[in-house]
Amino acid sequence: MPGADPRVAREEIEEFFRSFLLYEYPILDPNSRYHAVFRRLLETLTLIGDRLKQEFPEKLVALGLRGSYSHGHPYEGNDVDVLFMGESLGSEVQEVMLGIAEEELAPREFELCRGKVEMGVEMQPIRFLDLGDIESILKSYMYGLAGMLYEGKGEDAIVGRSPLAEKKRLLLQSGILIPYLLWVYGHENVSRVFRLISQVLPIPTRPLPLFGADVIDETKETIRQAYIARTLTGRPIHLTMATGYQVPGIEEADHGSAVHREAEELFWALRPLKGIYREAIEKHIIQAKLEMEVMGRRLSPERILTFAPSYNGLVRRRLRAQWGKWINW
Repeated sequence: MPGADPRVAREEIEEFFRSFLLYEYPILDPNSRYHAVFRRLLETLTLIGDRLKQEFPEKLVALGLRGSYSHGHPYEGNDVDVLFMGESLGSEVQEVMLGIAEEELAPREFELCRGKVEMGVEMQPIRFLDLGDIESILKSYMYGLAGMLYEGKGEDAIVGRSPLAEKKRLLLQSGILIPYLLWVYGHENVSRVFRLISQVLPIPTRPLPLFGADVIDETKETIRQAYIARTLTGRPIHLTMATGYQVPGIEEADHGSAVHREAEELFWALRPLKGIYREAIEKHIIQAKLEMEVMGRRLSPERILTFAPSYNGLVRRRLRAQWGKWINW
């Protein structure tokens, strides 16, 4: 929570960065000053999973977590973004699941994320993935992708939303990223979920009857880069909200800098999504400046290399969860 003393705020940032380097999800750091809160949240999510499994034994597959709690820096007024994986998750089932989650979270002083309003428009979080939709989600993205990759159109020259950008937008709004985020319940189903995904995105990459290796690798990179942008490069604004420490901003000198070029190379597959691409680059630059300001060295490159060196490496880390080796994944 925001501290009045700048020195205390800086100490909190330094402590967070130690967790940030060692843990893919700093919520799992047993040495965090918020460990008691995090443990209470993880225990609550287990209770939610148990209740849902009892209510929907054939439907619930797993629960996940994303947002500032999973990133290890809760702030006042923060809510809990619970993710659900299952089968045949109709709208009525979804509402019951959300209701049970809310019932368990509220008495323990947690608030379920119910969306937010931006510019007068209600925005609902993407929190459900039906396993029966995985194949169609991926194939819908991959159909026709080869032609778009090789047609030579410059995305910057396109006015409005290009067909490739539309494909990427639909992919990232489908819930397909949920299995790659923090699993908090249902670890025994990790291999089951990724076995479904691997039928379309095989590891190692090999051509399929419908798709060439180039299309498969581009799809993998889109998912990996979106995951890095969402999780591994940090959330500087949340650190300010949690500690009161003022993170650096973007300056004119940052444009065209070495870190800027590094970010462009890191997030190349997101470029058609102009807003997401710009946000990922700016966040990467701010994170780099903050790391140098507080720690005197860069942390993010090592973090990315450890936790998502490639799409295949990212998935292999998820598979470790099935065998109980998930505490520092």
